Amino acid sequence: MYPAPRFHSLTPQNPAPVKRRRRVITWRLKPGFLLCLAILGYVVFSLGHLELKIRQIEREIAFQQQQKEVLLLENQGLREQKQKMNSRSYIEKVAREELGLIYPGEKVFMRGQPGNALPLAPANPADVGD
Repeated sequence: MYPAPRFHSLTPQNPAPVKRRRRVITWRLKPGFLLCLAILGYVVFSLGHLELKIRQIEREIAFQQQQKEVLLLENQGLREQKQKMNSRSYIEKVAREELGLIYPGEKVFMRGQPGNALPLAPANPADVGD
């Protein structure tokens, strides 16, 4: 038969010093990578821009809702005021106080102030006939 093989180590017993080379890393950008990066940047920018528009529109909606509530309250107040102004008692009050109107046959008493009272009889009896 054959003699048994001798196993030798792959590294020599006394290896020679190995000169280490400095590795220089160079970046080479491939066109496909640049295209993917550009598409990703565009998508992120577009979504960010849309998000800003959405937030702006939501703020506008909230402002308009507040305005709507204020106007509804004002409208309710004006309706109540209109109903009050159409009542007979309010119309009569305004007619008496502001326009000086009276019902037929009514007598109006006015308070006189010292110095502004009208005389009861005319100063010159000849003026009565005029």
